Amino acid sequence: LDYSMARPGSRDDFSIHGLVQAVQQDGMRLASRKRTIDRATELIVRYGPYPAFEPSYRVIWDGLLPHAVAILGHLETHLVTPESRDLVKRADEYWFGKGDFEQSLTYSKMRLRADEAYVGTNSEAYADDLVNHGESLRELERLAEAESAFRTALTIHRRLEPGDSMNAAT
Repeated sequence: LDYSMARPGSRDDFSIHGLVQAVQQDGMRLASRKRTIDRATELIVRYGPYPAFEPSYRVIWDGLLPHAVAILGHLETHLVTPESRDLVKRADEYWFGKGDFEQSLTYSKMRLRADEAYVGTNSEAYADDLVNHGESLRELERLAEAESAFRTALTIHRRLEPGDSMNAAT
């Protein structure tokens, strides 16, 4: 019997059958699973070019995104490391750049939840991500929701930098 968990791929890569992956994952202790997910997240963030919406990077992200989505499925309630937050940002940017604003909206919501847990809602990061969220809503013609996101972001920025001369059309 010739059996291997890994099969050679088409280039310098390999694949592992999904059922074998599921059995391995099921047998992992929680701490080991978390370390594996953290390491995979770190590798994708390090390898994936920024910004993910850039058309010239699309071919790379086309290959990385399925892995990122799988990781994010495990991380949804634990998006508190800088790398995991960056991975969500890259997924959001990728879909926005491809013009799939529904998918972008899914990840922008996830970004906002991560911001709430990691940096709080009274932060520049949260305000900036609200603007990105609003852009997805605007593209989907959900204008009242988009306006609310933009106004909230502006309020946060004004509160954080009261002396700044930021102007906005109202």
